[in-house]
Amino acid sequence: MMLENSESKFYVGTSNCLTGVSEFFLLNNLDKKEFKTVLSASSSIPLIAPVVSYNGKLLLDGGLTDSIPFEYALNHGNKRAVVVLTQPEGYLKSPLKFTALLKWYYRKLPKVYEMLLNRAERYNASVRQLEELEKEGLVYVIRPKEKLVVSRLENNPLKTAKVYNAAMDLARKEYSDLQKWLEQ
Repeated sequence: MMLENSESKFYVGTSNCLTGVSEFFLLNNLDKKEFKTVLSASSSIPLIAPVVSYNGKLLLDGGLTDSIPFEYALNHGNKRAVVVLTQPEGYLKSPLKFTALLKWYYRKLPKVYEMLLNRAERYNASVRQLEELEKEGLVYVIRPKEKLVVSRLENNPLKTAKVYNAAMDLARKEYSDLQKWLEQ
């Protein structure tokens, strides 16, 4: 594995379907099979991808319980954090629609339904907290200037390449300011 010799710790977040809370996993020391399983769980989107079983836990995408996991970083020894968002400034999530269908679909995993039902409220609270921490200089936020013109399920290579190139342009523009912030 590439991460086992890294000085940096690489964590991924998941959502526990039985408890309804976030679970973070350090990927550095996992074997190849565990690495793939945990990484798969961290991006397993409800209704689209299956629930992933790992060490007796049922896991889904970490965004259900902690869409912007800056608090985890700050609560685990980091004094500051760099946060990369996929939505422009001012974006807030809308409450979920089709709740009856979701309640039926996840009837055997009621915590998943609760996570989905409360996701917008948690996300929006995280955005507000992130804005405060940004003003205090505790986080550096990189976000697109306008809404991305691609869905999370996009499979058109031209569209994904366009978004990728826009993200790389943004990273180049932010690099100097980010370096200054990191040196403070």
